[in-house]
Amino acid sequence: MKKFVLLVFIALSFLSTAVHADVYDEQLVNVVPLIYSGQTYTAKKKISEYITKHPEEAQGYLLMGIAKEWEMIFKNKGKSYHSVIMKDLQKARILGKEAVEKDGSIKNKIILGNTYLYISKKLIDTGYRGQAGSNLKIGKNLMEEVLKKDPDNPHAYFAIGLFNYFADNVPSGFKWLAKILGFNGDRNKGLNYLIKASQVKNLTQMDATFMLTYIYSQKESNYPMALKYASQAYGQYPTNTLFIFDQAEMLFRNKKVAESRVYFDQFFNKCSSLKKGCPQKYEYLANYFMAWGYMDENKFDEAKPFVKKADELDTKRYKDRSSDIDQWKKKLKL
Repeated sequence: MKKFVLLVFIALSFLSTAVHADVYDEQLVNVVPLIYSGQTYTAKKKISEYITKHPEEAQGYLLMGIAKEWEMIFKNKGKSYHSVIMKDLQKARILGKEAVEKDGSIKNKIILGNTYLYISKKLIDTGYRGQAGSNLKIGKNLMEEVLKKDPDNPHAYFAIGLFNYFADNVPSGFKWLAKILGFNGDRNKGLNYLIKASQVKNLTQMDATFMLTYIYSQKESNYPMALKYASQAYGQYPTNTLFIFDQAEMLFRNKKVAESRVYFDQFFNKCSSLKKGCPQKYEYLANYFMAWGYMDENKFDEAKPFVKKADELDTKRYKDRSSDIDQWKKKLKL
């Protein structure tokens, strides 16, 4: 079961968004571009002002949790920052639950449903996969209630799409357990809803775009489609470190190696400008792909610094890639 829940959330690691003004306050809507372009200090300040004026509103705390999530990535903060983010999200959950119990409006169900999704992401980050699964299901159920009353509400699309795609892609040995627990999904329905979510402004628009990049690259091996969605994310937030990386990797996957190097260079420059650099995982992978491209072209002098750096950053998490690096080192006599 743990493997199933992990699959559901594996691409939820980094969330981004564009919001719909009829649900979220306009003051918070205007903060969103600041968050995803890396201006988290200014974003948090504006969100704090909103919370001071509206301490009973769940949406302020939800946006604060999102802002701190990206601050953790952009500033490469340590794992202890997870609890800081969770504190805001739990406050949003408490206030959101009170609001839903009070009037049960579509607006309040949407805010609470999205809060459960973000809490699920944090639970995965901290290793509580069982709790993450139950929180995801609550969020999905809330969004289904929204769709029953308003079938065209874009705020519900991401949760429904995410749940359906991964519930239909459970490892075969876990399908019976997933059905008992109510994890029944439809792959095509999931993809359709994720695509719809990526096309309409809502809190999880960029989440859906990011997810489609992951699904088409990692699950479907459809790299042209993965590049399409990676380019959409990069086009909207070209200073976002992770979107720069995804753009570079998907170009590489589509055998546009020379073009990918432009974006990998942009990624390296961005990381070097940050006090603590970028998360190790992404710096490692960027060096790995650069090394791979030059090794395939027999440009060994160009490959050497990237092979060395990839070897230095290698955590052995990707064993097949560690094997590649070992082979390249031997060939380069490093």
